[in-house]
Amino acid sequence: KGQQVFIFAGSNRNETRKAHMEAVDAVSRSLRELTPEVIIENKTFSPPLIRVDMGTTVAWRNRDLASHTVTSPLHFDSGAIGGRVTSGVSVPRMEGVWYYWFQDPGIYEYHCQYHGGMKGTVIVENFTASTSPEQ
Repeated sequence: KGQQVFIFAGSNRNETRKAHMEAVDAVSRSLRELTPEVIIENKTFSPPLIRVDMGTTVAWRNRDLASHTVTSPLHFDSGAIGGRVTSGVSVPRMEGVWYYWFQDPGIYEYHCQYHGGMKGTVIVENFTASTSPEQ
């Protein structure tokens, strides 16, 4: 698809900031449509099981107030994915998001290091190889 260019030309700082935030929202929506997502909310991973093709990037989006991790021993560790932060003075911070690119087929079980009951699984398959015609 073609690229979009955003030019921020507002008569004042608030208009420029608003145009910037709208552009960020548009890019975020486009990426979400292309990237499978696991939502972290109420101390759970949803969905807890996701199947993807080899070469897919998966996003974990933290909607909780608390920080969480996405940790699969020997495979990956997100570190702390920040949650929502609210303040009486400033605008709430964007939700924490972490991405991982799955290059190899396999079963990747993961958990949150801070909350023992939070567990999930990513099954990575090689759909291309399994659906190609025999030669």
